[in-house]
This record gives sequence, C-alpha cells and structure tokens, in this order.
Amino acid sequence: LYWVSAGENALGVERTVPYTAAVATAAMRELLAGPTAAEKATWPAIATAIPAGTRLLGLSVADGVARVDLSSEYASGGGTFGMTARLAQVVYTLTQFPTVDAVEFYLDGERVRTFSGEGIILDGPQWPADYYDLLPVDA
Repeated sequence: LYWVSAGENALGVERTVPYTAAVATAAMRELLAGPTAAEKATWPAIATAIPAGTRLLGLSVADGVARVDLSSEYASGGGTFGMTARLAQVVYTLTQFPTVDAVEFYLDGERVRTFSGEGIILDGPQWPADYYDLLPVDA
C-alpha cells in the first residue's frame, strides 16, 4: 500500500491480507481503509490523502490497465498536492502487481478526464512515472 509520508512523499508499506484471487481489489480495500494505528505512529508519520468515506465501486484489469471506479468522495477536498497524492497512492498500489501497468480512474461509473476542482488532466491511463516526483529522494 502507498501512503503519504510526512506530508510530502508516497511511501510503500507492506501489509498482509488473507489469501484471495482478487488481490488488487483486496489492496484497494486496505488502502481505502486508511493507515492502521501502528502505521500512523511510525516515523516519518504515515497518512493518507484519500478522503474518509471513499468507497471502491469496481475494479477490473485488462491489457495492463486497471480501471478503478471510486465513489465521488474521492474527489472531495482540495489542494493540488493532496489531489495528486491521492492519485499516486492508487497508481502505485495497483501497479505493484505484474498484470497492471497503468490505472484509469472512474468516479461513480463515469470516466475521469479532469480530476477535482484543481483541474488535474487525466487524458489517459496514469502511469507510475506520472508521479515520480512524489517518491522519496532515496527511492
């Protein structure tokens, strides 16, 4: 799972979940549940940019692209960094799997082309390279 570390970087954290064939769905559910109390107590502090109440409505993978459908809460809030960080959290979490190269975002079943009031253009699938500037310097 990928979190926001010290308010500035995407930070990968390993979490064990029960066996399932739908591992990407399990990872997304864990991501949306947020960091555990133990994860929040680490240094640097781990947080999430994903708003509470965001629900996973669907997830499919075809031809290397994960199509993730989230509830409209995902787009709530503001700030360019927060919006970019929440996109990165999903992209890095899903692209860790060998069948996923990129992520296409949907909100309440509708394809997202401009994300949030910040106007972040999502003109196609999002790749990890689109968010490299959020990785820690030593990554």
